[in-house]
Amino acid sequence: MIKWYQVLLAFILGVGVTVGVIQWKQSGWHQRNPYQHKLERFSKKLDLSEDQRIKIKEIFEAKRKKIDDLRADMRPKYDEIYSKAREEIRQTLQPAQIEKYDKLEQKMEERRKQRRERKSQWRGKEK
Repeated sequence: MIKWYQVLLAFILGVGVTVGVIQWKQSGWHQRNPYQHKLERFSKKLDLSEDQRIKIKEIFEAKRKKIDDLRADMRPKYDEIYSKAREEIRQTLQPAQIEKYDKLEQKMEERRKQRRERKSQWRGKEK
């Protein structure tokens, strides 16, 4: 039997989690450029001068460019491996399962596209 204090505890935890999620969403932290966040953190923790901030920002930008280039080089191979895996999975499924699987894959692809768009927006804001 559920006791009144268990209900109260569940309610308090629910309110706490809800408030935390709302604050996190409102802060926009989850949508910010991770390099900008890191630069801000370094600035505060290391007490960086403006000149140091500029140099470190340039280092982050150069690193990001190299990583972007590497990802672009790897993308075709990744897509090929991913496509083959999807086809192998489809071959193991029944027709009704394939239909459900295709819908799941479509949703996942939409999420991946949104993440890529968000990342490209981060990059556009810094330029």
